[in-house]
Amino acid sequence: MRLLAALIALGLAACTAPESVAAGGEQSTGTEVLATIDGQSITRDEVVAAAGAELAALRQQEYEILKRTVDRIVEDRLIEAAAKKAGLSVEEYLEREVGSKVADPSEEEIKAFYERVKNNRGVRGRSLEEIRGQIVDYLRSQQAMQLRQQLLDGLRQQAKVAVLLEPPRVEVAVDGNPVIGPADAPVTIVEFTDYECPYCARAHETIRRVLETYGDKVRLVVRDYPLSFHQHAQKAAEAAGCADEQGQFRAMYDKLFASQRALDVDSLKRYAQELGLDTEAFNQCLDSGQRADEVRADFEAGSRLGVSGTPAFFVNGRMLSGALPFEEFKKVIDEELARAGAAQQAAAR
Repeated sequence: MRLLAALIALGLAACTAPESVAAGGEQSTGTEVLATIDGQSITRDEVVAAAGAELAALRQQEYEILKRTVDRIVEDRLIEAAAKKAGLSVEEYLEREVGSKVADPSEEEIKAFYERVKNNRGVRGRSLEEIRGQIVDYLRSQQAMQLRQQLLDGLRQQAKVAVLLEPPRVEVAVDGNPVIGPADAPVTIVEFTDYECPYCARAHETIRRVLETYGDKVRLVVRDYPLSFHQHAQKAAEAAGCADEQGQFRAMYDKLFASQRALDVDSLKRYAQELGLDTEAFNQCLDSGQRADEVRADFEAGSRLGVSGTPAFFVNGRMLSGALPFEEFKKVIDEELARAGAAQQAAAR
């Protein structure tokens, strides 16, 4: 069962920069001298900046450990209280509410699952009958997990659970960058992207779904992070900026991700023409490199924030890395919307 779960799990994918380009944390922590070389000081600020990506990862890891532990304690206490109220032990209560409701998967479900995984590593070459037992166990366990989560969701609502643990956040500048969505949206997503990165293209579809799902509750701010080993990423980023000067960023943003295999300068100019831009102004902007400094500034800002690969996102300052599925964004956005709603209620009192 562990094998099959691993086979169908989604990996967290990203285009990763060489370690040497990753600088770190945007917040200064002081001028304490940590080392000297021939009388020249190395300050804590410098060290924190150089270790930014690693420190950001550690802060996020600490938060995730604490959040999992808080959730586990909350869930254990909710179940214990519900079992006590029902006059049952925890084991009896879970059997009644979860275990007894788990049904064997149908033959159609078993066959459909086998078709999805039969070409995966570890399964390829094995017949349905060889792994039928594992499939049944896995599907039953998934059903049990869903039933348990539904039970916990109901118990949480009844008990009005509020988790006050704050995730790590960083201040991310948004001024002067292309924006999709209203300025007063309660959730701001800052994306650091590379138009030649295949994982960014995958994430682009997810972000499109986020914008469609949440409407005016979310705004997207796009910043550039062209990786050195992507030949056309720098100019593609400049092209997006040149289009933004004509109020056509969204159209070019979508076009570049839809055309990743052709991002040379001639193609970029052709896209501008296809999108109805003023091609003379666009070509002059692109050929002169007038947007190059801004692209580099975005890259340097991202590095200071701990970005080391693309895509990278900051949801109200909370970092999410890689081509994550929609559900991961939904979880964080829903938490941020709940916080915003709670803050409004508190302000109204």
